[in-house]
Parts: sequence; structure tokens; C-alpha cells
Amino acid sequence: MAKEKYVAAEEFLEVTFELPNIYTKDNLAKEIMEHFKYAVNIKLIPCKMVREPVRLSVSKDDYSYTLYNNKDREQIVEEEK
Repeated sequence: MAKEKYVAAEEFLEVTFELPNIYTKDNLAKEIMEHFKYAVNIKLIPCKMVREPVRLSVSKDDYSYTLYNNKDREQIVEEEK
């Protein structure tokens, strides 16, 4: 399992992709954590296509997401030696 806090110089990957809205947020988070056991700070952001006057745009509801398997970024601990 991942550590609860970040360590100075720790490296990680952040992955972003789209899925059709066929999952519930809780079920999708559970599935991600089952397949990627080291995944932390999982954000599931609801989006929808909206028509603006000239084009289609994506509306992101990024103020009301749930964070799953949170890893604390508020306090970065010193690098382990």
C-alpha cells in the first residue's frame, strides 16, 4: 500500500482519461483500486458536453468530486535515507 505522506523527491505518474458514464463513482473507484493497488488521490470528475454559441465544449464539475484513497500532500516529509 502507498505511504500516507509524500517524501521529498518522490516521483509519481498522474493519468487522465475519459470513460462513458456507465459506472457509479464508488464502483469505478473500487475497480481502479482493485486493479491498481498503488493508486492514490483518485478523482472522478463528472463532465458533460455543452453547446456554446460557436462550438461544443466540455463542462467539468471539478468542484464536486470525491477523492478516493487520499494521500496527504499538505505536509511533505523529508527524503528517506
